[in-house]
Parts: sequence; structure tokens; C-alpha cells
Amino acid sequence: MIPAKPIVTIPMLPPEDWAEQMWRGEWATAHKAWLPALERAFQPFFNKVFA
Repeated sequence: MIPAKPIVTIPMLPPEDWAEQMWRGEWATAHKAWLPALERAFQPFFNKVFA
């Protein structure tokens, strides 16, 4: 159904922890354990935009 491979695939975050993070008004990147995975996931996008 998707004509091309997506540039970014976001890892599945634990729903309970993600809900708590949003409830506190914090970004997913503020969670120290998730930051490396999110940085790796978004790196191809950043390379395209800032190259």
C-alpha cells in the first residue's frame, strides 16, 4: 500500500510509559532510555533535510 519505503520508522514505545510521559508534558526524547533509539530512527530524515 505504500509506494516507497518510509524514510523514518519510529520504534514502538511502551504505551504506559509513553502515556505517563505525555501526561507530564514531556517529549519522548526527554526519556533517557528512549533517546538513542529515537535518534537512530530519525537520523535518515535529518540527513536528507540537513545535507
